Amino acid sequence: EGLARDFIVNTETLTNDDLYWKELTSSVFCFSPPGWFEWSPRTFQAIAAGCIPVVIKSAGTRMPFERFLDWNEFSVFIDLDDFEREITEFIASVDRGEWNERIVAMQQKLKEVWRAFTYGSNPADKTQPRVFVVEGKSGEFIEA
Repeated sequence: EGLARDFIVNTETLTNDDLYWKELTSSVFCFSPPGWFEWSPRTFQAIAAGCIPVVIKSAGTRMPFERFLDWNEFSVFIDLDDFEREITEFIASVDRGEWNERIVAMQQKLKEVWRAFTYGSNPADKTQPRVFVVEGKSGEFIEA
């Protein structure tokens, strides 16, 4: 009985902001499929909530601030082109306990980097960021 038993999809959170943030802040991993760019705002919401983002990405995807941050220190990447195999392997490895030590290190790194992605937030309540700052494809910074 490992962590993978806790992989759930809660559709109630789609229409309830309070429940959504509660789910994010109580989760270890949060899935982040592609969105506006190769990544989505769900990635930054997960980071702000202290949840390790599991980014579903295509080959060649550039992540925001990758010039400054090593995303592998606080994120998991699943290749969209080989999604079924990679997600199955990832969940099985979590269930086997292979991520236990790494989870602690990744959560610590999230505590260090979350402010790079938000502003206008109450520092005492990092679960309610108001604006996400992201880096566009050409390197410019935009609000999302």
